[in-house]
Amino acid sequence: MLGVSKALIFLSEVQLQQWIAWSDSEGILLPHKIKVVPLCVNEELSLRAGLYPRSTDRERAMQQLRDMVRAELGLKPEDVLLTTLGSINPGKGQLKLLQAVNMVIEDLDGLSAVEGEEGSSDQRHIFRGPRPRLLIGSVGSKSNKVDYIKKMLEFICDHPHLAESVFWTSSTVHVASLYAASDTYVMNSQGLGETFGRVTVEAMAFALPILGTSAGGTSEIVDNYTSGLLHPVGVDGVHALAQHIRTFLGNATLRHDMGLKGKEKVKQRYLKETMYEDIASLFSAS
Repeated sequence: MLGVSKALIFLSEVQLQQWIAWSDSEGILLPHKIKVVPLCVNEELSLRAGLYPRSTDRERAMQQLRDMVRAELGLKPEDVLLTTLGSINPGKGQLKLLQAVNMVIEDLDGLSAVEGEEGSSDQRHIFRGPRPRLLIGSVGSKSNKVDYIKKMLEFICDHPHLAESVFWTSSTVHVASLYAASDTYVMNSQGLGETFGRVTVEAMAFALPILGTSAGGTSEIVDNYTSGLLHPVGVDGVHALAQHIRTFLGNATLRHDMGLKGKEKVKQRYLKETMYEDIASLFSAS
């Protein structure tokens, strides 16, 4: 197929470089027409996110949707909802995300114990500040790994205080309500990371700051310390992710500002018009 192809389109620079390295090692010539064309946010989500403002009531409608979903989840106004969507398997790193969230909760509970001491070491104080809540999808996906999900459930059972902070959502294409209810999106893909990661740009379209691994397409989409915070893959990344969750937990202004910067990048780079223009320029090039 490569011998007859006139052009190749890649979703990220990382993917392109992987192909170049592979073709060089195998002595294979790639077509001279090569272009990186990232995926765009689909039209429905673009409208729901307000990338094409057509209604003065959009912000009010999104706030109502946010309030409704958060009420259904039983969230308090101060709770910080972290969301991660996609197939549940080791490559997506949901177990490591659970471990990071657990670290943060244990820190908060430890702080509560100290604050509650009044001459009695077992007296506890209810921590009333922001707490992390985690929404995990997608339950029911054909790409899910059952054994991996069992490990996640075993981890939650071993840390009962974590159970009240974890929510599960089924596989669905109707994700606007989930983004609207969220405060932060987590892309914790391991190994080489995501080839691109369309859900990341979708979340950014809804002005969500990103906590992501510094690997694959995520490192190209997310500008570190601008539209989100990046952490390493692997065990070291669990501790870094936990620290980044703490940072977001205590700084709503930072989350808001990073979210807006991410949304602006989506408008500049990840709309369908930009994708179509990139593809057209490849076909029209001599």
